[in-house]
Amino acid sequence: MHSRTVAFLDDLAEVQWFSQVGKVMKPNDHIETIFVSNWDQAVTHCTSSASDDASIESLNQISMYLHQNHRDAYQLWNTKIAEMKPRIAYLLSNKKRDEAGNENGMPDDLIYKFSSSDMLRICIAFEYSDFYQSRYYSELAYWYLNGHFPCGWVGDVAEDFEDAFSLGKLVVF
Repeated sequence: MHSRTVAFLDDLAEVQWFSQVGKVMKPNDHIETIFVSNWDQAVTHCTSSASDDASIESLNQISMYLHQNHRDAYQLWNTKIAEMKPRIAYLLSNKKRDEAGNENGMPDDLIYKFSSSDMLRICIAFEYSDFYQSRYYSELAYWYLNGHFPCGWVGDVAEDFEDAFSLGKLVVF
């Protein structure tokens, strides 16, 4: 695994997950963000078709770029995923979910249902960031590492995801 990916997973193991949910945080230099105020709203956004589309389209942008421009690197995609999955599963199983999430009423299966796929996709983005910079997954990583739960997308999803941030906004709890 690339050192960026390892560093992200190490940092994620150290932070108190979801400790800042419900608190509005100024995004700083990051994209315009919509904040929700409870887990019900977060889950509603997580399960929206716009959120699915945004995540899938951003991942597709990485894979298409690699396929078209860096086939040797692209050929390692499944090998990298196979290497990442056990590390992510270990992190998820050992992370104390009661640190902050359960105090805030986090649904028990949320961390596994949504966060695990986010973690894998963020790691893929970090693995291939020498070739393609995914703003979407960089944003997700930023919010997770700052104790929030990036929970969705509002707005249109452009097929060329590079322009998506002008059409939609990230939703964060």
